[in-house]
Amino acid sequence: MTLACCLLFPASGLAQAPQSAGMWRVATASLAIPPALQSGPTGAFWNPSTGPRSAKFGAGVQVLQTPDAVGLAGILAGAYHVIADVGLVGLSVGRVEVRDLVRTVDSPLTELGSIPVYEQLVGVYGGIQLGTLYIGGMLRGHESRFDAERSTGVTMDFGLRFDPLPRLTMAAATHFLPVTLETDATTDYYAGLGYTAATVALWGNPTELVGRYGVGYRDPGGFEHTIGGGIVMNGWLLIDGAITREQAFGSSAWRPAFQIGLVLGRYAATAARGSGINGLGATYRFALDVDLVQ
Repeated sequence: MTLACCLLFPASGLAQAPQSAGMWRVATASLAIPPALQSGPTGAFWNPSTGPRSAKFGAGVQVLQTPDAVGLAGILAGAYHVIADVGLVGLSVGRVEVRDLVRTVDSPLTELGSIPVYEQLVGVYGGIQLGTLYIGGMLRGHESRFDAERSTGVTMDFGLRFDPLPRLTMAAATHFLPVTLETDATTDYYAGLGYTAATVALWGNPTELVGRYGVGYRDPGGFEHTIGGGIVMNGWLLIDGAITREQAFGSSAWRPAFQIGLVLGRYAATAARGSGINGLGATYRFALDVDLVQ
């Protein structure tokens, strides 16, 4: 409904994401893998070109939570369908909100109760495979609310993923890019590089050792750099960690993130924790992906 309304009423103010879309950076703070290298059913939220898929049809959901002192919570969900082995279509939806905000007797509105503050979105995307190159695009509709004020917007994103060598992956994507291609504070630009350095035996299991580098850019804010790596043990245990040099509020600091995942048959479960800048508060993320049709 939000996407349809935005397309039917394409005023200039709708050509970009609402400013509250910046709350989605809380989700990015919990990523132990650079955004451009994200994969799986919900990975298209960061990069609409997530590379090869393990099933014809899959779905996933992520739940985000911060401590009460921060009060942010969110949910992401996604699904995809592979067409003719080289094409793909998918859906991405999400909502992030600030909880436990209440009015007082001094509030401008006479009605008491909680203050609704949220940003929600729905996106449709598609992609195509050209050899070892994957190209994708997404169109999103946004809706936000801050108490009695509401706003909507439309953004588009483009992404690519390139596997020039069996052990090397390169990726890049835009995030919340205005339809007018103008500069906007809610837009991020991502790039990433992943390399499987070696395969070793760990506790008798073949284990891949992966190194990663990611870079993000926003205006204002500048560049953020991520360095990390992980292990994939026998295809069922995944452990990843990263540290990001983050720019925010005129200062910079290192932000660590860690995640552990288990793959059991058609199911992949992940738990992650990312630290906020300057001790602002951690972000916790729990994810479940399912291959519905092999």
